[in-house]
Amino acid sequence: MANVSAEPGRLLPWQTKKIRDFIAAAPDKAVSLAALAKLVGLSPFHFARAFKNSTGLPPRRYQIVLRMEKARALLKTTDLPVTVIAAELGYDDPGYFARLFGREVGCTPRAYRRIQAC
Repeated sequence: MANVSAEPGRLLPWQTKKIRDFIAAAPDKAVSLAALAKLVGLSPFHFARAFKNSTGLPPRRYQIVLRMEKARALLKTTDLPVTVIAAELGYDDPGYFARLFGREVGCTPRAYRRIQAC
C-alpha cells in the first residue's frame, strides 16, 4: 500500500488522526509536545509546526479546546459540581478552570449551565 503523502509542512492524515484520538482519549491529561511528537515519529519542533498547519491550532491550544468541549457537554448533561468537572478534566484549581472556561466560552461554567449557551 502506498503511503499517502501530506502537503508540505503538514501531518499525514494517519498522524493527525492518531494525535487527535490520543488527546481525545485522555482529556484530563496535559500531554507534552515531546510525547505527541514521539507518537508520530517527528521532532517536537517539526511536529508543532506541522500540527498547527494541519489543524489551525498549536497542540496545547487544541488540548484546551477539546477540554472545554468536554466541559460544555458535562455541564449540559450532568448535575456534577463544577469542581468535579474541573478535576475530571485535569484542572486541580477550580478557579483557574472557571477563568479559562470563561475566556474560551464567554461565560462562567455556572452561567453556561443555567442558559446552556453564551
